[in-house]
Amino acid sequence: MNQDDDAGPPPESWPAEDATFRGHLFRRHPQPMWIYDTGTLRFLDVNEAAVDRYGYARDEFLAMTIADIRPAEDVPDLQQAVAGAREDGERGGVWRHRRRDGGVLMVEIASIALRYDGRDARLVLATDVTRSHVLQERLRASNQCYERQQRALAELMRGRLWQYDDETSLREITATAARVLEVGRASIWRLNAERDAIVLQDLFDAATAGHSTGTTIPGTTAPAYFRALHSGEIIDAEDACADPRTREFTEDYLQPLGIGAMLDAPIFVAGRLDGVLCLEHVGPPRRWTDEERVFVVSFANLVSLVLAQRELAHSESHLRAIVDNEPECVKIVSADGRVLEMNPAGLRLLEGSAQQIIGRPVLGLIHPEDREVFMELHQRVLRGGSGQLRFRILSCQGSLRWMETHSAPLRDRAGEVHAVLSVARDITASRQAEEELRRREALLRMSSRMSRLGAWTIDLSTGRLICTEEWLELHELPAGSAPDRRQALDLHAPEFRARLQAALEDCVMSHVPFDFESQIITARGRRVWVRILGEAVLDQHGAVVRVQGATQDISQRKHEELLQQVEQQLLELISTAAPLRAVFDRLVAATQALLPGSIAAIRLDGEDPAREQDPHGDWTTPVIDSAGVVRALFTVYRAQAQPAGDADRAVITRLSRLAGIAIERDRRAADLRESEERLRQSQRLETAGQLTGGVAHDFNNLLTVIIGNAGLLQESFGAHDERRHLVEMIGAAAERGAELTQRLLAFARRQALAPRAVDAGGLLSGMADLLRRTLGEHIEIEVRPGAATWPVLVDPGQLENALLNLAINARDAMPGGGRLTIEAANAELDEDYVSRHADARPGAHVMLAVSDTGVGIAPENLARVFEPFYTTKPRGKGTGLGLAMVYGFIRQSGGHVNIYSEPGSGTTVRIYLPRADEVAANEPTRPVPEVVGGTETVLLVEDDAPVREFARSQLLALGYRVLEAPDGPRALEVLRVHDDIDLLFTDVVMPGGMNGAQLASAARELRPGLRVLYTSGYTENAILHHDRLDAGVQLLSKPYRSADLARKLREALATPVAGEQFRGSSE
Repeated sequence: MNQDDDAGPPPESWPAEDATFRGHLFRRHPQPMWIYDTGTLRFLDVNEAAVDRYGYARDEFLAMTIADIRPAEDVPDLQQAVAGAREDGERGGVWRHRRRDGGVLMVEIASIALRYDGRDARLVLATDVTRSHVLQERLRASNQCYERQQRALAELMRGRLWQYDDETSLREITATAARVLEVGRASIWRLNAERDAIVLQDLFDAATAGHSTGTTIPGTTAPAYFRALHSGEIIDAEDACADPRTREFTEDYLQPLGIGAMLDAPIFVAGRLDGVLCLEHVGPPRRWTDEERVFVVSFANLVSLVLAQRELAHSESHLRAIVDNEPECVKIVSADGRVLEMNPAGLRLLEGSAQQIIGRPVLGLIHPEDREVFMELHQRVLRGGSGQLRFRILSCQGSLRWMETHSAPLRDRAGEVHAVLSVARDITASRQAEEELRRREALLRMSSRMSRLGAWTIDLSTGRLICTEEWLELHELPAGSAPDRRQALDLHAPEFRARLQAALEDCVMSHVPFDFESQIITARGRRVWVRILGEAVLDQHGAVVRVQGATQDISQRKHEELLQQVEQQLLELISTAAPLRAVFDRLVAATQALLPGSIAAIRLDGEDPAREQDPHGDWTTPVIDSAGVVRALFTVYRAQAQPAGDADRAVITRLSRLAGIAIERDRRAADLRESEERLRQSQRLETAGQLTGGVAHDFNNLLTVIIGNAGLLQESFGAHDERRHLVEMIGAAAERGAELTQRLLAFARRQALAPRAVDAGGLLSGMADLLRRTLGEHIEIEVRPGAATWPVLVDPGQLENALLNLAINARDAMPGGGRLTIEAANAELDEDYVSRHADARPGAHVMLAVSDTGVGIAPENLARVFEPFYTTKPRGKGTGLGLAMVYGFIRQSGGHVNIYSEPGSGTTVRIYLPRADEVAANEPTRPVPEVVGGTETVLLVEDDAPVREFARSQLLALGYRVLEAPDGPRALEVLRVHDDIDLLFTDVVMPGGMNGAQLASAARELRPGLRVLYTSGYTENAILHHDRLDAGVQLLSKPYRSADLARKLREALATPVAGEQFRGSSE
């Protein structure tokens, strides 16, 4: 070191020729350094970095001891360390240091002993590790929070929670939730029967440790909150009084109780919103963490599980619904190590299907190095214990991920452990963060030993350049090289040489130190950004004898600054929804600017304009979207082949990630537009269905009277009576109206179906002759029934009618003749297909396709073809109900319809029907019963007076004794008076608060042996179960004729009462 006033005397252990040089390094070192007396602990010297970092002037430092920069509470630890090992003093480790402004730094100390001005002293290097320490503390706190939450959840799940009654279980949950999340209040609310209010089931108040119940909050008092609740999302109101979802409670609830924040999670039971788990923070607003959000969802799922177990008596299907909503991986492993169950989150995590994972050994999913410790945990849990473990898994696609699992025993009814239940969390990201933190800490410690500074000295008397090995490495010169001053200057880029030369001259002439950024051209021809510091060294006479300094590589920082600037500009461009090509053009320009001499290209369709210039030496990286799908290739070419360096790869990787973001945003925007259009189409069809269903009900009542009376009039006229012809015309018109209403009901999905297991291929084969007779010889027909098609559960008559409608439509599209192909095949609808078709469901289906070679359908008409009364045929050539009927029938049968058409080429309509579990069987042909009457007593219930009068007259004509009533309540009065009624003949849809099914239920309570015959033109689901008639239910559809009524009455009277199933609700 220099012997001037600033530097202090040189250490005695340093050679004289090195003292000044090392003193320069001491003062200019970028990290704080000092020298202190090991006896008095007083500072003897400090460098500029220490003055800058700690805020004390140099004179202030020299008047202090090393204890003065410690917080007061840390001084005893320092004194104890010094007293215990005075010869070592402040050896090392991480300490807290106090700045002059009171701020606290976490520093890692490294020191060496030396003699300084005749004293025992230590040279100390202090590295600021505050940021890494804070990150480490945050990570530790986050892990502790998660472990505490998962431990509480596991304790509840493996405890006696399932053995408690409802009240005790809910109390246990609310108290645990309040304790773990440290909130003032935790409560569980459930929707009332009308679903227009929430009722408090249990509220735990942490301040009083008390529980309360019974409060009701109507939805009308907090509409915004109820809308948010019904959306199914969590309500994370960090400022409850300001959040639009919760501020309705401010005056009457939040302010009086001092509640500042709310975290509410909806509770679902059997897939339906049932209530809400509400956590209330008493105090100021509170920011909720992601861990807390996941925890409250898990707790809400636990509440759902408890409620489901109580309500459904240990229902396995409901338990699966709860587990399926769990965001973590939940699995059950048998005692012999096979996977018995796994929820969808686990299957997604393992990138496999249930067929690939369920039933296979669990060890096949575990990394080979972790299998032993995993089996140790498995065996411990089988012995009745529990525990947690961090281990690695290998997905079905070969991906490696870190998991943290919490395992508990599953016991049978005898209390014996028969399997292991595990809840596992993907901790890959946190493990990577930990690894990254460790790597950064290692680099930080390394930087204290090697800061990548190349030191140099120019001897002005000889012109000789003396440099360190680090300086030679920085300039990519061979070890042991000895460049002179001129050669060193020539290593700088031409545009920086003049500035460096002027700085050196100014330093020599005026003793002015310099510090600026420059670019060097290394011996290998690479341009590298560096920072150059230099100062003059004087002899005892004040004359400059040499200039010394340091050169630091800052190319990475400069390159990163430019790359970040480019990234920011590109992200701003992407956020403005700029066209994808404009983003790509900017990406290509940025790449070529960051990698001089390169040509970049992004290939979406295989074309590559860069190849036209015939460069070579390409580097290609895939552009991947958020789903991991390769969407493009990002390629960089060089005119001269050379390997990609780390910096080059970083540019390509990061810019390709931006390309992926741009593609993903563009694709999502297109998907959103497509989804919105599908939703609008589905809503139009649903609205039309509701309207047409209601119209059909009233119309069928009118047609019943018209058709019935027309039949009676027709029988009263002779065969040659002109009036008979008029009546026949009335009847024929009414029959066409009945057919029209039947199609309306089919579209509205309100027709009564009689489904059974049907061989679709066999049905197609049986229709071949009918199709040829119906369509004519100018249509070439090909029927492909398929091989071994699965059975489907469908009404075969209605399916034939739907296929015939499609075939007639196809014929009309081929007026000059053509080819009609009808085929059947098995099909699996996957999640990708379902995501693009709103009314489709995944799984096994049988596909029926009707294809023609006709004129096709214009794109602007394709979206409306299923709407009722919409047709492109000339007036009088079609009702516009054929495809609407097909659509309604297939949807009512649980299926899906898809139509594809190309104008001028033809149209294909594909029907997808779910695979049935039953085996298809041939339906026996039943003889049509003879039309006969009877003498039994019939109670006729019909709200429509003309229909009731017609039915009464027909019953009397058939010989029956008739009692009648206009509605359900009055029908029950008749039943109480007359005990000889044999059959209840009732309409289904009636006013007065009681429909036909409810009347039948009440009537059978009075008369258990009473037989029932329903009649309706529109059932409104009153006697349907999943859009189908229950077995044994007798229904006479309106409009009906006298013969239909006679046959159905005898059938109903002959049916045993015990065989009929009915529902006594209007649902």
